[in-house]
Amino acid sequence: AADLPPEILVTPADVVTVGRSQSNSIKLEARYVSKTQCELKLAPDSTGVPAVWIKDISSFGTYRNGAKLEKGVWTVLIAEDVLGFKDPTKKKDATANYVGDFVVAAGGAPP
Repeated sequence: AADLPPEILVTPADVVTVGRSQSNSIKLEARYVSKTQCELKLAPDSTGVPAVWIKDISSFGTYRNGAKLEKGVWTVLIAEDVLGFKDPTKKKDATANYVGDFVVAAGGAPP
């Protein structure tokens, strides 16, 4: 079985940070990832349903389904969205320490 990334329980009061810096909630060891790449939070969407939101705060961009997110703007994520922290149009090179894309999973109640 393939190694799966760790799951993180997020409450509405949390803002989860992702990046290279040890101070982030989720730490990624890849040189193309910014010290703080993005933030994630749980908040209602436009219909009032709890949803995961993402905000790009990186130097070179965060990508959702291959499209670059607008920097500094909260964007709602849906199940099966693919997040990338490297421009998908650039050739993936072995020296870049590429860690892959991340797929948003459908949420549920914690066990």
